[in-house]
Amino acid sequence: MLKTTPTFTNPPLSEVVCGVVFKRLPNFAIPHVGLLWQEYQPEFQLFREVPPLDDSMEGAQENSMILEPMVNMPLPRFWFLKPEDDEVIQVQSDRFLYNWKPGTGGGEYPRFESVYAKFDSALSKFDKFVTESELGQLDYVRYELTYSNTIFDESGYTGIETVASIIPRLEGIASMADGSYPVGVRCFTRFNIESCGATGLIEYRTFRQSDDPKPGFLMMLTIKGFPGDPLRMSRVEWFQAAREWISRNFIEITSPHVQNTYWGKTNESV
Repeated sequence: MLKTTPTFTNPPLSEVVCGVVFKRLPNFAIPHVGLLWQEYQPEFQLFREVPPLDDSMEGAQENSMILEPMVNMPLPRFWFLKPEDDEVIQVQSDRFLYNWKPGTGGGEYPRFESVYAKFDSALSKFDKFVTESELGQLDYVRYELTYSNTIFDESGYTGIETVASIIPRLEGIASMADGSYPVGVRCFTRFNIESCGATGLIEYRTFRQSDDPKPGFLMMLTIKGFPGDPLRMSRVEWFQAAREWISRNFIEITSPHVQNTYWGKTNESV
């Protein structure tokens, strides 16, 4: 069970991604993609090809480089999308991802349990397809969970000079002694989470959208890892622990004033 964490009536949450990485399926090819897409019809009616995600630099140490021989050109990453653009399934030869976002209708976040259930159902279909297509089996090497929060003036953010009112701990890097402010901020903090064999990453970044001149601020919390003993910690238990870490740190990092005034923090817990 998840530990209790506060809920919000108007959170700045813009995307949740649940994913798994597995050893590459060498026989997974373009013809399989069309057949796989049929498994997610009629809900996921749209299709898109995008560049593949690459882990060649994962785990690289400072002043080191990982070079891997290119045996053949990697397949693209394939997206299956709903017309409302609120759910996306991403597949490539070594990973499977499920994204939730508000979509064109601005839908409310349906809570982690619902998102995870949809991810698990979609992953089960992919697992079954891999087995029945004699492509091998999914040999997991990593789980991933990401919560992205996009913050605009509706949350009191009007530019870099107000970032510390959202994230108090950024006050020292968002202003100078002479009172000047940087043009933008992008920084990372990284944590070891031994309980679930994972690494936690929190990214802060200011931005402006090309179609909207108002400034924005992104806070993305990600956990990547794999339980040391999968028999003692199931996949659902890992994701529950990851979600609890993300929720707890979101509460600790952001300003209580913003939580209560703009995001509608409630006494209700889940």
